[in-house]
This record gives sequence, structure tokens and C-alpha cells, in this order.
Amino acid sequence: MPIRNDDASPGGMGLGSGVLARIANLSAILLICIMFYQDRHAALESSREDRALFRQAIDRIEQLGAKQNQEHQREMSEQARAIRDLAEQVKRLADKQ
Repeated sequence: MPIRNDDASPGGMGLGSGVLARIANLSAILLICIMFYQDRHAALESSREDRALFRQAIDRIEQLGAKQNQEHQREMSEQARAIRDLAEQVKRLADKQ
């Protein structure tokens, strides 16, 4: 009765399909791990960029708000001065009468 080698490949190669199958499986697992790492790394990098853009947008909004607030304060001061001037003119007119 001939000795049977279950690890032999169908082509009769002596290395055995079991070893080649393990190498192929480990290579596939390694490739999947590398792809997962690259995908995760890309997602983290994208998140960093998004956060940086968000911070820039918030800073810009705050700058615009501060500028608008300054303009509003200036306009209010001008209106208050105009009201005081008008009140003084009304008082002078009332004093003349």
C-alpha cells in the first residue's frame, strides 16, 4: 500500500499544499490588516483636517462678530451723540422763547 501524503498538492509538488495554503492565508490576513490600517489612518487624517477647518471657520465667525460688534458700538455712539446734540438744540430753542 502506497504512503499517502495529504499535504501534497494536486500537481504532485513536494512542498505540500498545507504550507502554501497557510502562507496564502497569512498573506491575505496581513494584506487585510494593512488595508485596515491605511483606511483608519486616512480617516484620522481626514478628521484632523476637518477639525482644523472647523476651528478656522469658528475663528472667522468670531472675528466677524467682533467686527460687527465694534461697528454696532460705533453706530450707537454716533446716534447717542446725535441725540445729545439734538437735545441741546431743542433746549437752546426753548430757552430763546
